[in-house]
Amino acid sequence: MRLKKLEINGFKSFLNKTILKIEDGVTAIVGPNGCGKSNVVDAIKWVFGEQSAKSLRSSEMQDVIFNGTETRDAVNMAEVSITLSNDDRTLSVDYDEVTVTRRVFRSGESEYLLNKTAVRLMDIRNLFFGTGVGTSSYSVIEQGKMDLVLSSKPEERRYIFEEASGITAYKSRKKEALSKLERAQENLIRLDDIIREVERQLKAIERQARKAERYKALYEELKNSEIKLARHKYDELKTIIDLTAGEIEKINTYAGELKFDIENSSCSLSGSKEEFNTVVNDLQIQENQIMRIKGEIDKNNYTIKMNDERVQELNNSEARLAAEINFARNSRNEIVGRVNDLENNIARVSEFIGEKENIYRELDENLVNITNEIEKQRREMDILRDKVTTLAEEKTRARNTVIRAEADIENSTLRIRRLENEKNSMNAERETLFANVKNIESEMEFIKRSLEEDKNIFESFTKEYNIKNSARAEKFDLKINLEKQLNELRPKISFLEKIMTEREGIKKSVKSLIQLSSGENPKFAGVYGIFSEILSVTSAFADGFEAIMGDLSQAILVKTRDTAEAMATYLKENAFGSVSFLIVDELAVIAGDGAVFLADNKDGMGVSDIAGVTNISLLEEHLRNALKTISRDIVFADNHESARLILSGENFKGKVICGNGEVLWRGAYRTGDYTGKDNLSIFGRKEKFDVFKKEEAALSVKLDICEKELLVLNSWIEGSRVKLSEMSDTLRKREKEYVDASNRLLLANERHQAVSKNILVVVSDIQEENNIINKLKKDIELLRQK
Repeated sequence: MRLKKLEINGFKSFLNKTILKIEDGVTAIVGPNGCGKSNVVDAIKWVFGEQSAKSLRSSEMQDVIFNGTETRDAVNMAEVSITLSNDDRTLSVDYDEVTVTRRVFRSGESEYLLNKTAVRLMDIRNLFFGTGVGTSSYSVIEQGKMDLVLSSKPEERRYIFEEASGITAYKSRKKEALSKLERAQENLIRLDDIIREVERQLKAIERQARKAERYKALYEELKNSEIKLARHKYDELKTIIDLTAGEIEKINTYAGELKFDIENSSCSLSGSKEEFNTVVNDLQIQENQIMRIKGEIDKNNYTIKMNDERVQELNNSEARLAAEINFARNSRNEIVGRVNDLENNIARVSEFIGEKENIYRELDENLVNITNEIEKQRREMDILRDKVTTLAEEKTRARNTVIRAEADIENSTLRIRRLENEKNSMNAERETLFANVKNIESEMEFIKRSLEEDKNIFESFTKEYNIKNSARAEKFDLKINLEKQLNELRPKISFLEKIMTEREGIKKSVKSLIQLSSGENPKFAGVYGIFSEILSVTSAFADGFEAIMGDLSQAILVKTRDTAEAMATYLKENAFGSVSFLIVDELAVIAGDGAVFLADNKDGMGVSDIAGVTNISLLEEHLRNALKTISRDIVFADNHESARLILSGENFKGKVICGNGEVLWRGAYRTGDYTGKDNLSIFGRKEKFDVFKKEEAALSVKLDICEKELLVLNSWIEGSRVKLSEMSDTLRKREKEYVDASNRLLLANERHQAVSKNILVVVSDIQEENNIINKLKKDIELLRQK
């Protein structure tokens, strides 16, 4: 591996593109202080990836860009390219030559290229690891570095030996691998934290789910328990009511038997009507008491029923219901006591009747007829009493049924009212949720429109940014190309200017006479100049014209022969070489322009006289006539075929110059120069210089316009980068807002659907309760009609 070439452009003091070719045998670059030797070393270190501006003798990396002088403008980019031979494949790339390029812009952007392919700094460093080439390797030791190495500690010098032994690459890879492992370990730690957090949240969610399931199970269990408790209470109350009804039935039966006995006794007591009436009145009183007791029993039954309904409706009123049941039991006990009192009274009445039986037995025979009548009336009375009793029982059952139905209606009404309140609350919640859904949808629509607008603006601006960036790249390439053309053209202009100023190729004696003629010696007055400097020939014909003119090409144009002879005397006295003179006054007298041939061959193509290929028309008339005399036998043709056509004319005896340098005349032929070299004829110097100057001016104007446009584009792009970043942040914020709104909308819709389902369930319950109420009202109406 060997350093072959170093190209520097815009780096520190190297404004123009400078190419240092390191040929075989070159061992050093020498020069005076301040010529840029240290900048060459800095360029080599910089292109290998040096990141420390201090080691490059700068405060920041942009300082390496040429910053301008009083006469030269600053540039916006520094570029260094180094070319190394890789024939031995020291570098691990399949190229015989490796060119590493680094660019930095004033905007702070930096680029690395490997054989004109964009790469990373890491790729450059990895390429040169272990080769001894790099920013801090032993291959680049700048001024003062050797003393630092010699005075450093052994462990500090170790790096140089490691680099020389080729193990730096492995140590670097080891360091990079360890760094990757550390980052991977950090990522694993973060991942563990995330997993723990998710597991913690998952446990909390699982606990909540278990609580919800447990709540649901306990709620169902509580509901079943309440139903079972209510059923149990209902069964107990029903048993009590059945027992009470049985006892009441027994009392009624016994009372009926008593009435039957009393009625039997009344048949034998016709003589004691008042006593009989008294007994009947007592019996009526007892019946009234029994009816009142039945009324109290019915009332207690109604109270028990209400308590039963309240148990079903209010699960928390068990204590109060138990108290009411105890009260009913106490009432039953009281009724049983009263029944016992009645039994005692009946017993006393029975004793009284027994006492009277003996009295009434004597009158039995006398009262047979009365007894029969009484028996008849008793039977009728029994029939009526049975009807009354049946009607009373039916009325009591109907009243109890009505009471129960009214209680059921009241409970259903209360339940409907509660369900209506619950439905209204749910409707209000549903309306709120619906409004919330609409608000979220409106918000999402607004966010979506804003997001689409922002995306369109971002895409449009990104497109414009890419167009401007591409335009900047094109302008930059154009600028580089223009600078390259100018850098290639200006040495040519300088070279032409130098040889024209120093009159390279002109005899020393001619230059001396021209210099002498510029003085105030009257003998040398009337000198016009050198023939080749006065007449400028088109470059295509300059070489052939110079060949024809021969020594006259360097002839001095003088006004008179006296001036020519005075100059000849001067040459002789000073031992100068020979000089040719063209005497203008004498040549102007015999002026001719070779128009005879052109007039005879006016149909010829690509043919011209001297006026068509030189600046002779711009000269003064006497000079123009003199030079036409010199070239009267010369014709200029664009190509060889036209020249042959001219030469074949019978009257033509002159010479023909072709555009490729060929010269043809009768009996002779001179070829052009086919070597491909640019033979700069003394007649074509001025014309080529003028062409180069015009080209330089045009390129300078283009370069100035290009730099101004590039400056505008760079300013716009720099401002646009911040704007692009802000627009990108806005887009991400809009997208996050849209996702959040979508999640909120999903939750709101789910809640809205759940509330709607609950409302349907409540409406169904209300309809069911209304059906029950309507059925109960119909039953009550039917009972009242009966």
